Amino acid sequence: MIRFWNALGAVAGVVAVVIAIFVFFNGQDKERKSLSIILQNRTTLLGSGMSNPQGGLRVMYDNRPIPNYAILQIRIANDGSQPIRGVDFEEPLTVELKDVAEILGVEQSAANPPDLRLDPMPLGSEILIQGALMNPGDWSQVNVAVVPTVNGVPGVSGVKGRVAGVNRLDCSEAIKIDSRKLDPLTSRLLMLLQVVMMLTVAALMFWRYRMQRGFQRIIEVERSDV
Repeated sequence: MIRFWNALGAVAGVVAVVIAIFVFFNGQDKERKSLSIILQNRTTLLGSGMSNPQGGLRVMYDNRPIPNYAILQIRIANDGSQPIRGVDFEEPLTVELKDVAEILGVEQSAANPPDLRLDPMPLGSEILIQGALMNPGDWSQVNVAVVPTVNGVPGVSGVKGRVAGVNRLDCSEAIKIDSRKLDPLTSRLLMLLQVVMMLTVAALMFWRYRMQRGFQRIIEVERSDV
């Protein structure tokens, strides 16, 4: 019984160390800056195959035909826990678009807080985003009207720029992300639980092995006495 409590105490010590490490690294993550650029929605006027020179529907813009018309809704958000100031932007952010033949217009359609202004502007097939103070949770939604390439699916391919304290600019398409994907904190908690369970099982197996070895020694001693 004493050996059992010793083994249980060892497991509890290991668990305490793992939890301390988790809390330390999780606290460090919360102190880091983070800026994300997400394609939230894509709306096209014509579906695939509906526009073609031989027949079907045609789209006219400014008295000229275009293959199709699409609107991209892009959200720029401070999803970290530290504010990002205007002076933190070394240069304007450049959002790179894919399968876009022409940008027809860019505007900021919404923001939180409402007075947040990022002043987006087109440059070729890219969007320039000016830096501004963004507190944790602040976001800006930018609508981009584009002419897609023939048979192309317009979207966001990447982002360029340097922001003080931000090691990597995250760029993704929310319309492709599985809504069941776990958030980072939940994933870490599950990983921690798995580690604790594995350590507990290993400690119990080791204790069982030591108990069996102890019983074998007792039997051997009794046989030698006989």
